[in-house]
Amino acid sequence: MPAEFLTQQMQWREELDEARDGDTAAAQALAREVEARRGEVLARVGDALDVRHDYADAAAGVRELHFIDRFRDELAAFLDRDAAIAPHEH
Repeated sequence: MPAEFLTQQMQWREELDEARDGDTAAAQALAREVEARRGEVLARVGDALDVRHDYADAAAGVRELHFIDRFRDELAAFLDRDAAIAPHEH
């Protein structure tokens, strides 16, 4: 994994840990950031496969997606839990 991506993972984890202290808005912002990154990586993988035929880059992108999707699941579980215990506003 590129060092930049590993640094990003650590930053996301720190942000999620901070959000667990009750900052749902921060967790939602983090979710939007993660989704944007996921979209970028998916586009890169598609380009690597379909246009550049760079299978090594495509494989690296798929590895990144694996980490992103695991983190995304963890973040979604937190947001779902938080939504379940938060009072509903109508």
